[in-house]
Amino acid sequence: MLRLELTKLHRDLAVTTVHATRNAADALALSDRLAVIDGGRVLQVGEPAELYHQPQSRAVAEALGPASFLPVHVVEVRDLGVVVETERGDRVPVVGSVAYRLGDRGLLVLRPETLAMTEAAMARGPGIPGRVALRVFEGARHLYEVDIGTSVPLRVELPAVGEARMFRLGDRVRVEMSSETVVMVPAAPRRTRRD
Repeated sequence: MLRLELTKLHRDLAVTTVHATRNAADALALSDRLAVIDGGRVLQVGEPAELYHQPQSRAVAEALGPASFLPVHVVEVRDLGVVVETERGDRVPVVGSVAYRLGDRGLLVLRPETLAMTEAAMARGPGIPGRVALRVFEGARHLYEVDIGTSVPLRVELPAVGEARMFRLGDRVRVEMSSETVVMVPAAPRRTRRD
């Protein structure tokens, strides 16, 4: 509620304000332009939705909300992006990643709310098979952790109402993703002249 009131106040007063916060939700809600700063260094500047959906680094993605980070390498370069492969051999197309070359390593940034989950036998799109390791009910949504055979599980957020299927612990599933919502960032921060 407070975020809504502050947003209205900013709009009504039409004043430029600088808001410093460690709270990602506040930063995204109250900003027209957003800068993610770490240790006095500006990591990325842009509109809040741009930084959230198209982070340029793991640090920016982590600063703005929950995400799973999956190590991958580029196995195919296309006109509109790349196809990457996970350590297990699962392939995922990524739109908009034109700066990468064959063999480049990176991390897929997978936001929990951008993922879908189906029974393993019903798989239809790009995705990664796994097993439900944890389910948390939060009223309007279920949060899942899916063991995909790596050291870090994938986190998936699904609505708890309507047609959404509820998965149980141990269910074999496939975590599906859209090539347009998956983002790839460099595996390690890019070095600058000051580093």
